[in-house]
Amino acid sequence: MLRYALSLLLLHSVSALAVDRYIPKTNSLHVDELIVNHKKYKNAVLKLDSLRFKNKGTVERLPQPPAGTASGDVPVTIVNNQSTSIFVSFTLGDVNQSPGDINWGDGCINPGKTGNASYTTIPKNGSCNATVSPTLDANNSPINSRFCASLTSAPSNCMDAQYTNLTMIETIFAVYNPPYVCSNNLNCVFYDISVIPQNCTDALWKSNQCAGTGGAAYNLPVQLSCSGQPTYTCQGPATSEYGPENYPGSCGDPSCASAKGGCGTYKIPAYFYPMFVSPENAYQPGAYCLNGNTLTITFLAGQ
Repeated sequence: MLRYALSLLLLHSVSALAVDRYIPKTNSLHVDELIVNHKKYKNAVLKLDSLRFKNKGTVERLPQPPAGTASGDVPVTIVNNQSTSIFVSFTLGDVNQSPGDINWGDGCINPGKTGNASYTTIPKNGSCNATVSPTLDANNSPINSRFCASLTSAPSNCMDAQYTNLTMIETIFAVYNPPYVCSNNLNCVFYDISVIPQNCTDALWKSNQCAGTGGAAYNLPVQLSCSGQPTYTCQGPATSEYGPENYPGSCGDPSCASAKGGCGTYKIPAYFYPMFVSPENAYQPGAYCLNGNTLTITFLAGQ
């Protein structure tokens, strides 16, 4: 799906990228500024599916489908298999890091909103059925978003999840726009899991597995699934197998992406590092949930 999304971007002008996505509160960069300031990497930049900005200016790839006519909300079910209640938040990656446009429905307890998050509580062994309306930016493109969760209180801003070491469920709720993305006159959602430490880069991963970069963005085990699409599962406990940053130990093997011969047909279930450059970018985890199907976010039992 990454290569498919890539072909979509190349059909559009660079000006279509001139939007703020995943803009952190510090070290903010604008997409056009990145292109202008890195002319020697121009070809690589133009080949990006899109850019998302991580805290401390780290840049990652993320497919960004074009905008079209909205055709209904996208269903999301959040399941809590933990032994206690879980507090779930949802934040947009716009310049203001706004609360996401989500309708908390059946099973979603005490929903509310802060300056940077929409949130709810899900009892142990419970589930929450919600719907999300795709939010478009000033250029009529879908805005990136994140879900995150905690066992103690609702996270105040999922765009700060790397700073607070929370597992990141990353999404783009896209609008129907044939023949490029989504289908059957229904909106859809792109999804992935990220546990990237806040200051981790591709170069640092190759050098020392991002040692000393802030610790893995991981606090809860999670599984993402959608009918007919890949299921991604990432869970602990923490391991030192991939360096000292406390990456979860049952979250796939990220080392194959940079190894000779690559990962073959194996799909890494989560981002351990940005995977911004070749050959790693060929193995990025992520998929579209299509046809009006439900994206299911399951917070698993255990660590």
